[in-house]
Amino acid sequence: METKTATITEKAPKTLLILDGYGNTGSLIAALLLQQTDIKLVLAGRSLEKAEGAANRFNSIYSGKRVKGIYADAADTASLKQAFQGVDMVIVAASTAIYTREVALAALETGIDYLDIQYSTKKLAILNSLAEKINKANCCFITDGGFHPGIPAALVRFVAQYFDRMEKAIVGSVIKIDWASLSMAESTMNEFIEELSDYSALFFKEGHWKKAKMMGMVDYITIDFGREFNRQYCVPMFLEEMRCLP
Repeated sequence: METKTATITEKAPKTLLILDGYGNTGSLIAALLLQQTDIKLVLAGRSLEKAEGAANRFNSIYSGKRVKGIYADAADTASLKQAFQGVDMVIVAASTAIYTREVALAALETGIDYLDIQYSTKKLAILNSLAEKINKANCCFITDGGFHPGIPAALVRFVAQYFDRMEKAIVGSVIKIDWASLSMAESTMNEFIEELSDYSALFFKEGHWKKAKMMGMVDYITIDFGREFNRQYCVPMFLEEMRCLP
């Protein structure tokens, strides 16, 4: 009687590229991925020295020598296409919303997946204009995948499963950062300022999206954030991810 031995082929670890992988946000994402997964990482940015330095630090902490640093310029499609070779997904952790088209097109042309974390209405408009190309390329594009945007709609969906009916959902956050303690690029500061000036103060009530009235603080609410921050006045901030929830 002939016997056959089944062989199990292990899948090779995925390789993810983090654009600005040595920056404040990129470094945190890299550390978390290295802690929780067996993936390989490519840290990319305009400073090859910083990218390689960050890669060496991570390799000294985590086993497997899974990290390398390379040069990539978000404004240069050719540079991006070269950087994306052999990569499964790009994570855009840089303040590069103004280069969304370049990064997205480079991802499409190299056939890799895409995730970004920035808040930008202009970015969303660009990605929506590329929707047909994204679908045809059979690539996975995830946008608004940070803290805000990103977490609020996920929290509402998570909580909703524990209720037969949900009539109201308020997701609040307080942001008080010691900016002086952070080493931030000028582009990051510019993008943050643009975010503050570009947001829409919409909230959903009585079946419609309404714009908050700034005068008199009529549509402001107070939220108790606990011992450290206590009660704070909060103004509505519309996130595209919330649009399809009601």
